Amino acid sequence: MSDQQFPQLVATFNKIYLDWWGFTQVAEPAAAGLELLLKRKVKLTQEELSVLTAPTKKSYTLEVEEEIFRLALLYKKNKSIPKSQLVKLVHRYFWLNNGYAHTYVLDGKYFRKQIIEVASKMSVKQIIEGLKANVLRLESAQNNVYRLSKQLSLSKEEFKIVKRIAWFADFQDKRKAISLEANYYIDLFIKELARRTGISYNLVRYAIPLEYSNLLHGKFSITHLRARQYYFAMIIDENGIRLFEGNAARRMEKKLLGEISDEVVREIEGMRAMGGRIIGNARVILKTKDVYLMKRGEILVTTMTSPDFISAMKKAKALVTDEGGLTCHAAIISRELNIPCVVGTKIATRTLKTGDKIEVDANHGLVRIIK
Repeated sequence: MSDQQFPQLVATFNKIYLDWWGFTQVAEPAAAGLELLLKRKVKLTQEELSVLTAPTKKSYTLEVEEEIFRLALLYKKNKSIPKSQLVKLVHRYFWLNNGYAHTYVLDGKYFRKQIIEVASKMSVKQIIEGLKANVLRLESAQNNVYRLSKQLSLSKEEFKIVKRIAWFADFQDKRKAISLEANYYIDLFIKELARRTGISYNLVRYAIPLEYSNLLHGKFSITHLRARQYYFAMIIDENGIRLFEGNAARRMEKKLLGEISDEVVREIEGMRAMGGRIIGNARVILKTKDVYLMKRGEILVTTMTSPDFISAMKKAKALVTDEGGLTCHAAIISRELNIPCVVGTKIATRTLKTGDKIEVDANHGLVRIIK
């Protein structure tokens, strides 16, 4: 493929992907709008709203876990894993550990290790109980929605709103799965661009597809890419795409988000995603490369979660995020893990520090700094 054809291929993929991605962005504002509409029609506590909007369908992470559990049962019985089943698992979920910063191609060895690990740590009874527990949890969530709807005497219209919010939660989960698989192909384009230009992969990652052709033909200075490594902002509006690099990006951040206040904050308010009350030490993680720092029993504090954070989330006894609503990734996973979660605090990562002793009162959507 020539240097003329390569950018054209990227542009074709980019158009298809962005057309799809743009359409799917209706999920967050639609879900948030429906939540507001429901609260205007019915006086709800945070706990009631959380119950009514709880996911009632399996997330893709739960689907993978169940596949691994089923194959672990086969392994315990036959001491082998059917090759066809393993190939199918790889084909469906090779992208599972992808994020927005890095991609990883998971192979048969990876999934085989996961299956054998489950088989060695759990008895047949425990695996079966684990599979049943997942089904029962979703059934319980659905029953709770119907029970509370009846208790609150929701009208048909109000109940439809509840069902639509749940639909958007499932929609967001499916969107994330597709986007993480797409990230694998995007990363292939980036690696190919790095190979053709001789520019390092880590630097080329800061180019946008519209710049690929100029990079290939030496018409784009890599000083822009170096500046973006330091600080980078992008604004997309009716005027098109505007890029800000280095200090210009910092100035734009301050203009849009304001200065960080010096005021001492002892209590942070957000939204209950999964109820509960926990006291523990905060672990603030802003970058996916730092998830390994998470220790079991700490409280994970981050801007927003993605699949890169799953290993850290499984160690956490509570979750706190700056962003997100009742249908976001953190909300869905916290319910599956059955741990307290407060989302949409806006300032948690700017206020809390790793090691802070905090109380997460997820029942009321509050995070308090103890010391």
